[in-house]
Amino acid sequence: MMKLYNYFRSSASFRVRSALELKGLDCEYVAVHIARVDHRREPYAALCADPLVPLLDVDGQTLSQSMAVIECLDELHFCYGSTPTLADCCLVPQLFNAARFNVSVDGLPRIRTAFDACMALPAFQRAQPSACPDSPP
Repeated sequence: MMKLYNYFRSSASFRVRSALELKGLDCEYVAVHIARVDHRREPYAALCADPLVPLLDVDGQTLSQSMAVIECLDELHFCYGSTPTLADCCLVPQLFNAARFNVSVDGLPRIRTAFDACMALPAFQRAQPSACPDSPP
């Protein structure tokens, strides 16, 4: 069983949650609350050399850095051709946070179209911050 240590608002964690959802992979969700500095305290601090999220644990082997995690997932569970890609897993959290901070993306119609198409997919809907168990109501 895989464990994903992550923070619901982390863009990097959002990328990995999206990749896991797109691949239909189950994992145990482990909340690491960055705002409360949980990432610098035990037991999490003992797991990760760089006290950041996300961290994926697969049978005791840990991997941090979202891009490395997604690349590993692609190697272990083959890519899907015409479905969203690694680029989409990176783009969606950035636009999600742009909206959160009221940053206009009006001049980026193609990017907005890609974001809207991804957010219409159940995988991205299940991976978004408000769907996380540690997200405030």
